Amino acid sequence: AIDNLKRRKRTDREEREDAAAKEKVELEIVRESMKCHFVEKRIREDCKSAEKSSKDERESNNDNNNEKLKGMGRMRKKKKRRQGK
Repeated sequence: AIDNLKRRKRTDREEREDAAAKEKVELEIVRESMKCHFVEKRIREDCKSAEKSSKDERESNNDNNNEKLKGMGRMRKKKKRRQGK
């Protein structure tokens, strides 16, 4: 009878340890998947911000080029006026 109790205690303890080990593994899997999720999210956000900044840069370059072209047009007009005199 005592041997049965000892055996039962041992199996209960082993079951608890197995359950704890399984839970630990499951938690580790969840933790890793969350890391992957957040890394992917950060990469997507970085790509979006990079696309936006490059778009803003292109727009500002276009604005600068338009200003230069306007300035060149003014210079041509001035030149024509001078030649006309």
